[in-house]
Amino acid sequence: MSNNIRVEVAYALPDEQAIIELEVAEGTTALEAARQSGVTQRFEGIDLDNAKLG
Repeated sequence: MSNNIRVEVAYALPDEQAIIELEVAEGTTALEAARQSGVTQRFEGIDLDNAKLG
């Protein structure tokens, strides 16, 4: 059985910031969490495949 954990995906521009809380399966990568968060729908132009995550 997979355990879930709560994570936050944060994204910021000079004039707008967002922290998106979500629950993901343990072992989910930062990239997977970012995709699941819907951040790309909120901020157009994000290229998660080439983004620096950490």
